[in-house]
Amino acid sequence: MEICTKIIELKNAVGKTSNNPYTRVLTTEGWINCHEPSVVEDLKAYVNGMCTIAIRETPRADGNGTWKNVIGINKDTDE
Repeated sequence: MEICTKIIELKNAVGKTSNNPYTRVLTTEGWINCHEPSVVEDLKAYVNGMCTIAIRETPRADGNGTWKNVIGINKDTDE
């Protein structure tokens, strides 16, 4: 799925059980996680700006909703 959204903030985080680092991305659609360092680097150029991001949703293990993860940026549609 792709959405066009404003990137408001990037925040470093660490997984509670895995201790793996990742980045939380605050957008106008809410918080979305990003586990790909190269994608985080690309997102930095869009903080306080609009971009089209590709998102993968996966079900949570506890069955309560889904995880949303940024997996890429569609640079062809961004000005």
